[in-house]
This record gives sequence, structure tokens and C-alpha cells, in this order.
Amino acid sequence: MQLELPFCVELKPDDKVAYLENLYECQIEKYERLRKSLHAKNGELKKQVSELQERLFILERHICVNL
Repeated sequence: MQLELPFCVELKPDDKVAYLENLYECQIEKYERLRKSLHAKNGELKKQVSELQERLFILERHICVNL
């Protein structure tokens, strides 16, 4: 018994176009999800950096006052 994979099957020209269009749409959806995920992570990191900058400013201010 031979296993046939989707890319091994001979398709009619119209089916090949439809397959490639579907593959293209799947890639667009995949990269869109990835882009949104990276955008959300970037927002979280920016928030963390600003919080750390505020803490550092407070620490520097108190260290300079106590000298």
C-alpha cells in the first residue's frame, strides 16, 4: 500500500492554482497571527522598560540625596 501525500498527487491545472492560492492565504493568516503576537509582546516589553526606567529614576534620586 502506497501513501499518497497532497504534494505528490497530480492535479489539474485549475486545482494547482486553487491549491497555491489556498497555500498563499494560509501563509498570510500565519504571518498575520505572528505579527499580532510580536506587536503584543513589543507592547509588554515597552511597558516593562518604562516601569524599570521609573524605578531607576527613583533609586538614583534617593541615592543622590543620601550622599
